This record gives sequence, structure tokens and C-alpha cells, in this order.
Amino acid sequence: MERLEKFGLLDSMKKVMIGDRIFDRAKKSDFVIFPGMSRKLASREEGWGKNLKTAYEKGRKLFN
Repeated sequence: MERLEKFGLLDSMKKVMIGDRIFDRAKKSDFVIFPGMSRKLASREEGWGKNLKTAYEKGRKLFN
């Protein structure tokens, strides 16, 4: 996350993934970064459960 913000990539990712892809078709949107998911990291599998739970909760609340 720090690296994405440092190089201005986070804003670019949001613009492309939300602005260009979804545009005005969604009334509500959110952009979530799941840390530690790089294939290069040995700790990648440790974060799966937490990230899956986060994704589930975001999706569950999407239509409330």
C-alpha cells in the first residue's frame, strides 16, 4: 500500500478499475487493497483467510 501511494499508483488504479471499468453503472463502489498477496511473498498464504473474510463482508454489505 505504501509503495502504491508513494508512486501515485493507487489513484491510477482506482481511476482505471472503478472509473473506466464501472464508470456510472454502480451507485456505490469501494476499492480494497489486499496486502501481502504478491506471489513473491512467502507469507502470502497466511493472509488468505483474513482477506477472504474482508471480501465476503464487503460483498455481503454491498446490497444492504
